[in-house]
Amino acid sequence: MALEDEVPKRPAQLNMVRDHVDRLMSGENVEIWRRGMERDPTDALSRLAICDKLARLAQVHDGLSRTRGALEAAASEPNLNLAEAVVEELKYYTARMEVIDSRFDALIGEFNFKV
Repeated sequence: MALEDEVPKRPAQLNMVRDHVDRLMSGENVEIWRRGMERDPTDALSRLAICDKLARLAQVHDGLSRTRGALEAAASEPNLNLAEAVVEELKYYTARMEVIDSRFDALIGEFNFKV
């Protein structure tokens, strides 16, 4: 089965969940996470990890969709440089994942974990 024959299906409610996750993981909600860590650190950390994974899953779906769009555009426009188009999409994907990384790291950095 070739990549061009595959169209990954985005879970129907992933965009809705992603919006909630983005709000929950914003810097404005650090206090919510702090209170959760005080009550039950394991539960709060588990919820934070699930939010992080959902944000990453949504970004993977976006990245696949955008890359597929670049491939389709290159197929229909012979003068479009496919390598540049794909590299630009990969740069965009990497930048978005770095935002997710830094957001997660910032929230985790709010807590003192004893190892």
